[in-house]
Amino acid sequence: MIKNLDNLKNIADFMVQLVGEPAQNQCASGTLLPKGIALNVNYPPLPSEETKGILITEQGQLPYFKITYAPSKSDPTIFSPIFEKLAFDAAQSKANKAKSDTAAYQQGYIIIVPIDGNYSSEKPQVKTAIASSIEKLKP
Repeated sequence: MIKNLDNLKNIADFMVQLVGEPAQNQCASGTLLPKGIALNVNYPPLPSEETKGILITEQGQLPYFKITYAPSKSDPTIFSPIFEKLAFDAAQSKANKAKSDTAAYQQGYIIIVPIDGNYSSEKPQVKTAIASSIEKLKP
């Protein structure tokens, strides 16, 4: 596992591909994504050769980490976030959707969730449109 700071080049290269593919097709349709849709993208902290692939998933309902805040040592009026990774087990997986972003991310996949005002877009045409854009991408 590598730190995200070490992984920023991989993430940046992937995002250029992800945005570049639909941007090339934008001339034909006039839009980058279907109206009302955004993408939630999470890249695991792994070297690109260890990333298992790219999946279009649904928004999970379980937290992956817990955020608390503590006063800064240098200035007690400033609070800094503390991120605590939460354990992910089979019981949680059953409670969550089997194809959730959290489960796929934990398994080492780059996950892409098409989102609308309902967290995950359940429109099949949205997933189809995005799937065709990511077929050529590499982690």
